[in-house]
Amino acid sequence: GTFVVLGLMIFAEYAKLDEVESYFHQNERVQDNKRFWKRNQWIDRQYRMLLISEFFSDSKRHVEAGIVTEAELASVPLALRRWMVWP
Repeated sequence: GTFVVLGLMIFAEYAKLDEVESYFHQNERVQDNKRFWKRNQWIDRQYRMLLISEFFSDSKRHVEAGIVTEAELASVPLALRRWMVWP
């Protein structure tokens, strides 16, 4: 079970992360996070994915804080959103 989850996480980080980040191209927090973790190594992609998965898992808190808008969250397709939250 652990290897399956790890494999899904790695797939999501390398195949889906860039796509989901494109939906947040105007979000200041995502762009700052992307600049800070820019080397594109495993740990960098891990932290970039963590930020976006937090947006989806606790969206109400992030919208109320003004970090992300509901329109940005709604623009991401459901299938892609599942890849960010499930692993």
